[in-house]
Amino acid sequence: MTYFYIFVNIYCKIIALKECDKIYIIYSGSKMNIKKLLGAKIRELRKENKLSQEQFSELVGLNPRQIVRIENGESFPTAENLEKIAAIFKIRVQELFINDCYMSEDNLKAAIIDKISSLTGEKLKALYLILMNL
Repeated sequence: MTYFYIFVNIYCKIIALKECDKIYIIYSGSKMNIKKLLGAKIRELRKENKLSQEQFSELVGLNPRQIVRIENGESFPTAENLEKIAAIFKIRVQELFINDCYMSEDNLKAAIIDKISSLTGEKLKALYLILMNL
């Protein structure tokens, strides 16, 4: 089991997840909160995996109404259920809390640079052509 820490700064509404040497920062904006962000991420993953709420609730072992409440940001899953949800989607629990669309501009740039640094050969050339046409 991987351990992680959640730090919530109420004033800035920033959530940081720390695993080993990596720190992920998610900017939640003024109207979003951690439950809504998590619910939106779970809904997105469920739909990507073509699961209905009923199918998903059976896999997690929850009542379908509870899945609706989680996806709407009205309820927060237990740590045990977070682990089940992550396992269903074959991701780490931490990834449930990473919402790229809410990252700050600086963090987006850092993530892009990190991704670019791992590219080689044809993929790097293809990215260069895309960037030159923006």
